[in-house]
Amino acid sequence: MLLDDGEPVAFAIVVGAREADRAGAQMTGVRADRRGRRLAQAVKIASLHRARAAGYSTMLAANDVGNAPMLAINRKLGFEPTVVIAQYEKRL
Repeated sequence: MLLDDGEPVAFAIVVGAREADRAGAQMTGVRADRRGRRLAQAVKIASLHRARAAGYSTMLAANDVGNAPMLAINRKLGFEPTVVIAQYEKRL
């Protein structure tokens, strides 16, 4: 988490799976008034370093295909597409 004057402005949530030797980036977020300052990239890089330091060899990330800014960050950081996941919906 990135703080400014004690206030959170950006974060990355990562969940590890030791048995699979990989971690998954679950969410990266930046407060609306701080977007466009590369803070998402900074917290994503920090999460990669922490995962490596914790012994993980692989990081997975899932993205909404419409989230161009995060897709660009992930491409810049070396993430490669592996699987396209279909989402299903049922109206109740």
